[in-house]
Amino acid sequence: MKILSTFYIMYMKRILPLVFVSFISTHLWAQESKFIIGLDLTASTTNHWGDFDRKFVDPIQGIYPGLNIEYALPNQLSLKSGLAFERKGISYEAVASNIAGTEEWNIRHSEYCEYISIPIVISYSTQGVVNFYLNGGVFGGFLLKQISEFYSERDKTTNIEVLKDRSTNYDAGLSIGAGINKSFGRRFCLDFGVRNNLGLVNLASSESSGSGSYKTNSFGAVLALKLKI
Repeated sequence: MKILSTFYIMYMKRILPLVFVSFISTHLWAQESKFIIGLDLTASTTNHWGDFDRKFVDPIQGIYPGLNIEYALPNQLSLKSGLAFERKGISYEAVASNIAGTEEWNIRHSEYCEYISIPIVISYSTQGVVNFYLNGGVFGGFLLKQISEFYSERDKTTNIEVLKDRSTNYDAGLSIGAGINKSFGRRFCLDFGVRNNLGLVNLASSESSGSGSYKTNSFGAVLALKLKI
């Protein structure tokens, strides 16, 4: 009996912790996840609006990476945020010539700001195999640098210059969006949506030359892979 008792105690000491860990893990796995994190790519086109005519300029376009985080709230609502890199600006084409005027060639001038943007939006989502959602809130952007690019068709070269004191150090405004997502298994989700960020901050700094104001407006198509944790 003593041997059986000793064996029973040793057995329970080893098995009970394993059973406990297994139970907790299964219980947590079965619970509805509150936090969702992910990676995204945004195909963005940006322009300015304000005291100038947009008909004579072209938008800046690009594909940019980002991180996203979401917290589920009651009543099919959630709070969304994250970090995203983005370029916002304009470009235009012009004709250059030599001093004598005997030769002409096309040039393209692009001027844009690089930002790290942080959105904070409330989202409402439907329920089902494929979910539809609507987002609404605000965003803030922190300036990394402002760049001027001149491309010349004459010699196929690009001249890049980092500008200083030409723009404010931040951007902020309204953010709205919509999209759909579909879950794969218990944890993974594929998300496709569109969003529009309308800047409300005059980016022209007090040190910049010229008068008037200009603000940002960017539209993006976002593809994201998300993980429920």
